Amino acid sequence: MDEKTKVLAYIREHSNGYFSDIEERAFIFLKNDPVQLRDNYVKDYKNEINPDAMRKLFPEYEGYNTRDFDRAVGALTEITYNHLLETEIGKQNNTVFFTAGGSGSGKSRNITFLPEKSKYAIILDATFSSNNAVNY
Repeated sequence: MDEKTKVLAYIREHSNGYFSDIEERAFIFLKNDPVQLRDNYVKDYKNEINPDAMRKLFPEYEGYNTRDFDRAVGALTEITYNHLLETEIGKQNNTVFFTAGGSGSGKSRNITFLPEKSKYAIILDATFSSNNAVNY
């Protein structure tokens, strides 16, 4: 199985359809070349997974239309995280530094000032956007 086929398995269709036309185009953009999109992200952000930064890879993202990109960015986050689990294993202290909280709670800012940030194999900045996200 080639890498694109493997990665496409992380992009799941939604039974309730797309939230908007922009969301549908975001998924089309992601499906077109998910490996290249992931690699472009990793080139700039190395081992740090930040969904807010990932949104900027999508051409129609304007800052105010975050909801249109939540599910596509969630898929790209999963693709990137699994890639880093494979490629960063045994590096640095072999630890994933994981943050989670509500939107705007300061997670990204705290990661910016994380002492000895380079010691972690992966840094994951996650958001619990609803009670359902916490209950998984």
